[in-house]
Amino acid sequence: MDVSEFFGKNAEKYAKSLSHAKGEDLSILVSHLPLNEGMSALDVAAGTGFTSLALSEHVGVITAFDRTVQMLEEAKKLFEKEGRKNAVFVRGDVSEMPFLDRSFDVVTCRRAAHHFHNKIQFLGEANRVLKSGGYLGLVDMVSPENDEMDMFNNLERLRDHSHASAGSAKFWKRAVEGMGMEITFVEEFPERVSFEKWLYPVDTKSSEGKECIDYLENNRVKFSNLINYDGEGFIKSRIVLVARKA
Repeated sequence: MDVSEFFGKNAEKYAKSLSHAKGEDLSILVSHLPLNEGMSALDVAAGTGFTSLALSEHVGVITAFDRTVQMLEEAKKLFEKEGRKNAVFVRGDVSEMPFLDRSFDVVTCRRAAHHFHNKIQFLGEANRVLKSGGYLGLVDMVSPENDEMDMFNNLERLRDHSHASAGSAKFWKRAVEGMGMEITFVEEFPERVSFEKWLYPVDTKSSEGKECIDYLENNRVKFSNLINYDGEGFIKSRIVLVARKA
């Protein structure tokens, strides 16, 4: 199952996700971006539009960019519901963004980069479309630094076959700095989640849900050490990173 298939099938469920709409990482991201109404912002892998909507309240124009038609349709509904009229919706792939060099003051990507097979290529594209002095804002789940067998990502792939890989916090810091950007804010936020909350929008009784619980239970000691799995839930961490282009 590719990204478009998974998110196309689950677009309406993501549009109702309180975690995506109200997650603490969203307010932290927005608060650390120096936004103003004269800016043009790009939200990469915008999904159902929650991040785009939050940005739209602070910038002149927001471009919501996503690969999946159904997700963009949900984003349009959200903007119509909220009466926001300063958005442009564009479909495309992160590996080759259809925008001119130095087009945006801000580029964001929230809870999506783990679907990108080539994260360096994504960062290169984000860097390309950013103006000099512009800001990159990134939020994503991170894999444990000591996960030598890649068990965390294996678990995520059982839940969602379109999951490529979650990078570690160390990876993201090095990769962003490798683009010549200056990190102005970075913090990792651990959150204990129940199995059901983590699995959403996948059903616990689905084949994917059963595979996930079996994988956790069959490797309970290892997952206890990696992510504090206790039979009910575990720790999931996200990085919030803001960087300035020279």
